[in-house]
Amino acid sequence: MPRNLIICPTFDHAETLLFAISSVQAQTMRDWELKVILDGSPDRSIEIVEAFATRDSRISFDAHPKGDGYGERYRDAAIKASDAERIFHLGDDDLWAPEHMAHMSRGLDKGDWALTGVLFIGENRQASWHAGHLGCPPLRAKAAKGSMGHSGLNNVAVRRAAYDQLDVGWEPAKPSSEVNMWRKYLARNDVRAACSARATVFKFAAAHRDKRSSLQRAAELSSFATSIGTPEARDAFRVAASFGRGLCFQLYHSGAAQAGSFEEAMALAHLSLDRSAAEWATDGEAMALRLWPKQRAFLELIWQMLRALETGDSAALEALHRARTDDPVGTARLAEAVCVYTGRQKTDAGALLAM
Repeated sequence: MPRNLIICPTFDHAETLLFAISSVQAQTMRDWELKVILDGSPDRSIEIVEAFATRDSRISFDAHPKGDGYGERYRDAAIKASDAERIFHLGDDDLWAPEHMAHMSRGLDKGDWALTGVLFIGENRQASWHAGHLGCPPLRAKAAKGSMGHSGLNNVAVRRAAYDQLDVGWEPAKPSSEVNMWRKYLARNDVRAACSARATVFKFAAAHRDKRSSLQRAAELSSFATSIGTPEARDAFRVAASFGRGLCFQLYHSGAAQAGSFEEAMALAHLSLDRSAAEWATDGEAMALRLWPKQRAFLELIWQMLRALETGDSAALEALHRARTDDPVGTARLAEAVCVYTGRQKTDAGALLAM
């Protein structure tokens, strides 16, 4: 039996499912089985999955009546029917980089539950990099209660042994079955969380994809899958990416706004800018952030904004003033994001910039 199980719940994303499954077949790691969970799916979705299963014996499917949520009711049975040692999760309209499973496997060599970064793709292919270190003690404590600055489905993998230790596995839950599921792991002291900032998943933001028909989205995924075909092309998106919620959430809830220096702030958040640091960090270790210069400057500016909001520090206000002068549009957008990510209103950004 394959060592690695991938589960993919789907309803009516037939055309995009073509590219999601193809990104699995392109993995550098070949030892896997993919179970597609058809949750009341229309005939077109069934036909596509049947065609994949006919050509690739590693792919199979279970067809079910439409249940609550997004196939959560059927995921537990799919996992328990497999002898695989590791469980991966695939979204039916997202893409994996070819190295995704190999990368996640290195995380599971260190931990029982592994979380990596995601590139959200929005309008005009603008990338937003979402990452977070839930092994940082204050962040894990919040995550165990269901408050996560960074989570998802594609970018989490778990050891089967850890899954079997849960009292209840996958189940429908509101507002998010994924957050509810990850909370179960992170609330357990016997589960080691391993986190990496590296983005090996490409996800199209809902606000962007909802404007497209299924055929338009399929064409977009086809074009995008081609454009990220090499490591250099994938790195080009990573270099240009802005920051998503996770790192701001990380700094804010680790108390980094109270730090007297950016280096101290990073230490409080269990983050490291040392490019030679280990890619995967477990509980209490520092997670490596391999940033390009512009991204480092933006992360430091996020910290300065948090410090200005929390303490009114004069040095932070001076840094904010310089940034506003050099890049008024970018600074305003970043201020809006910081206000939202810290539980404030987007309109509070004006008051922040006027401090």
